[in-house]
Amino acid sequence: MVIYKMVIYNIVFVIILLLLIFVLYINKETFGNINDKNINDKNINDKNINDKKIIIIGNAPFDKGNDKGKLIDSFEKVVRFNSFKLDNFTKYLGTKTSEWVVSDTHCLLLKKMFIKQCKQMPNVKINIILPLVFKSNKQKLNQQIPQNILDRSNILIQDQDIIVDKKYNFGRRWPSTGILTIYYYLNLYEKIYITGFNHFDPKEKTIHYYENRKQIGHQHLLEKQIVDDLVKEGRIIRI
Repeated sequence: MVIYKMVIYNIVFVIILLLLIFVLYINKETFGNINDKNINDKNINDKNINDKKIIIIGNAPFDKGNDKGKLIDSFEKVVRFNSFKLDNFTKYLGTKTSEWVVSDTHCLLLKKMFIKQCKQMPNVKINIILPLVFKSNKQKLNQQIPQNILDRSNILIQDQDIIVDKKYNFGRRWPSTGILTIYYYLNLYEKIYITGFNHFDPKEKTIHYYENRKQIGHQHLLEKQIVDDLVKEGRIIRI
């Protein structure tokens, strides 16, 4: 009888211990996420950011209750993507464009639009980014894009000019222009700020703030994991 009671007590003790460990783990995860969020929220309205070297502006839908235009324009370098639009959005997204990043498909499939955009931004540096699977498009770019545009452009290829951490496996797919851009600038800067990235969240009705369009091909969870990891490492700050 005594042995039976001891066994019961031991089982109860183990169960209680496991419950305590579980509760502590949940609290750690919860408060850790809250702390990360607070760090990022603090930077949104912090007028004393003293390292405003670069900010990368994604094209994801954004909260129109949060005017970031002045903060964005206060950075030394503002990087934008592909078909970004500022008309009617300047109080949210600013007016400044220092460098423009475009995908190879944007240049080739939307060639007329691309050339028109280049004329509208004659003094903006252009970075044309190619995922490894499309590296052969470099030849097409050199053949089809006007020389005056190529003269102010860099053609950057994954695994040659941009190194994505090999621990992230994209399988048969490829990193988005956003992820490749982040890795490119992280090679130039110790820390970068970003906004307008939701990593192609499937819960959103559209992938862009300026049009109705569903995402095709990109890996939401993997791309979010990459940026989350870089945030934890202190290389990226979301605003």
